[in-house]
Amino acid sequence: MNATSDQSFAETATDRLYLEMRKRILDGRLRGGQLIQTASVLSFFECGTTPTREAMRRLRLEGYFTQDTRGRHYVRNWSQNDLVDAWTLGATIWGYSALRFAERADTLHKTRLNTLMNAAFEEGRTDSGDMQFVLSGILVTLHVIGAKSHVHHAEATLDHHVPVGLRRMCLQALTSADLQRLCSQLQNAVNFALAGQAQLAAQGVEMAVRSILAPAAEHFSWLAALPTTAEAVFDDDGDVEAPKSPRSDLRPYYGTGAPEIADIDQWIARTVKATAPHTGHTALTA
Repeated sequence: MNATSDQSFAETATDRLYLEMRKRILDGRLRGGQLIQTASVLSFFECGTTPTREAMRRLRLEGYFTQDTRGRHYVRNWSQNDLVDAWTLGATIWGYSALRFAERADTLHKTRLNTLMNAAFEEGRTDSGDMQFVLSGILVTLHVIGAKSHVHHAEATLDHHVPVGLRRMCLQALTSADLQRLCSQLQNAVNFALAGQAQLAAQGVEMAVRSILAPAAEHFSWLAALPTTAEAVFDDDGDVEAPKSPRSDLRPYYGTGAPEIADIDQWIARTVKATAPHTGHTALTA
């Protein structure tokens, strides 16, 4: 495929993805699971991340996104009247499409998956928020490439040291050097997984969690008592308000066994709004 054809294909994917996402925003149905369940949307990601970012850029310019004080963009989820991190949403779809790539045995798609992973790592090195979906994408991919028993050990380590509701804040608390180390260790885990060495891949995830994420989580020990089946809300002073109505359906995705689309949808919908003391960072969408 020549360069002109490549560009044309990317533009077509961008246009179709943009129209699909705009329609779902206007319909008040912009939820990750619904997008993931649309087979035609999944196919857009085979040409890389450019169509995704370009579609989001168009939506942002047209006013569909709001922006926080740190310059991060959010899209209003009208049906539930809360904010969904648009990049996390797009990246989670990327993670699921990575899973689809991993199901194919041919070398071309394994190479494509590795390329996508590397692109995500480059993003993660400069933005801790992107590391959240890098980690998520790796765990989803390991479910398919590796033996599930090994992956479950890595998941159990992650869940024990860094509860799902705290992961974004923990990543934001990392220094630049820590992010570099985390990227390197997780990238090694991906390489092991792509080589079919599931045990080494799982051990790599465990090492990254224990040596880098776990120490960061200690700064947020004050949140350890956070309810796991309700949406916790924090006031402007950082004090915990009474949780809203219980949302027991929003259980964490990882550690639940074989990945299911519905679980990913629930994971995206699980929202924790908090202001982390000592950092001043506001975290949305755990």
